[in-house]
Amino acid sequence: MSTAACQFVSHFDGIDGLKKVEAQVSPPGSGEVLVEIHSVSLNYRDMEVIRGEYNHHRAIGQGPNIVPCSDMCGVVKNVGQDVTKWKVGDRVLSTFIPDHQTGQLTESAVSKGVGLPLPGVLATHRIFADYALIKAPEHMSDQEASTLTIASVTAWMGINGMRPLGQNGGQDEYVLLQGTGGVGIAALQIAKASGAKGASPPVWASCLGFVNPNSLGQTFESTIAKAPDWEKSVMDVTKGHGADIILETGGAETILKSFQCAAYGGLINCIGYTSGKGSTTGDQPNINLLTLSKTLTLKGIINGPTDRFEEMVKFYEKHEIHPVVNRVFTWSFRSINRLHLQPYILIPWLVSDLNSFMCSPPVNVALAAQANEKQPCTIVYLYHVAIEFSFRLEMLLYIRIFRVPPCS
Repeated sequence: MSTAACQFVSHFDGIDGLKKVEAQVSPPGSGEVLVEIHSVSLNYRDMEVIRGEYNHHRAIGQGPNIVPCSDMCGVVKNVGQDVTKWKVGDRVLSTFIPDHQTGQLTESAVSKGVGLPLPGVLATHRIFADYALIKAPEHMSDQEASTLTIASVTAWMGINGMRPLGQNGGQDEYVLLQGTGGVGIAALQIAKASGAKGASPPVWASCLGFVNPNSLGQTFESTIAKAPDWEKSVMDVTKGHGADIILETGGAETILKSFQCAAYGGLINCIGYTSGKGSTTGDQPNINLLTLSKTLTLKGIINGPTDRFEEMVKFYEKHEIHPVVNRVFTWSFRSINRLHLQPYILIPWLVSDLNSFMCSPPVNVALAAQANEKQPCTIVYLYHVAIEFSFRLEMLLYIRIFRVPPCS
């Protein structure tokens, strides 16, 4: 018997083009699982997909429209024949690239991501392959857990991806973060729990957020420096050592500074491009020479395999790490169409006057569906960390580099 479902469909023409449609979901077949989706989180990639801008990875079988979004937490409602891993009632999370189970990502696997070209999770129900799910952390709410698939796994791979499975990194290392987006805040939480010497959000002038350390239960020593020379501040804070691990989310406008403040033998993870996809004007950095000069490792990260996702969830459970939920909205076309899916719209009155600045989106938006059929859906607007609004203007002129003491 099929299941009635509600979906949002994008024609790659922007947020205003999202259509809410009714659909019938067939019963799960062999090796498949029917999931009732309770919470969906929005990432930077999802907005690019909705706007038709996510075109730098080859996709197989991409159609004229898509159900967007990749991150969800839900409950198993039915299982198909031969499914032994899951049972009705299990809380589960989606994986971003289901075919990427372990090891190095392949072109074939990345071309079949959830949310493009495979149908995404912005729906009340969806069929998944049984291997495309992992167990949700027991200590998190559905809304918290729905933020893990993209941002947290990417952050986890940035700190641990170059190490063998089970050998966690970050301890006694300087971890440098750029911005207060989902990846940056997840990495901050992971680095703190790992016993990193330092983690430093936000690190460049255009980031419009100040991390409230009290929200993470951390004590920071803060160093303030002029934003244009933040790489020098990193070297000062680390007493000339530099950052052992850098999560490079800025792109063209920040990569050279990342090279300049990396530790000898350090790791630069190329994760994002919030400064734009184009090249910078003027002289281009000699990446080959910069890498050789400090024997650095330069690694591109899209996400991570299923086994590393499961490894991360165990780490989150061990250290009881929680994303921070900020607001809840009803799931309605009006709510989605208002502002809550815009990546920078948290403070539109400020951003509209700062078009020349780069901005790492400080929010993570989630869509949550209640199990109660009479109230089928709500929208959850959440941060990975509390944002202190009074410091936003100051952060246009200064950076703050925070030292994180090792865990006891």
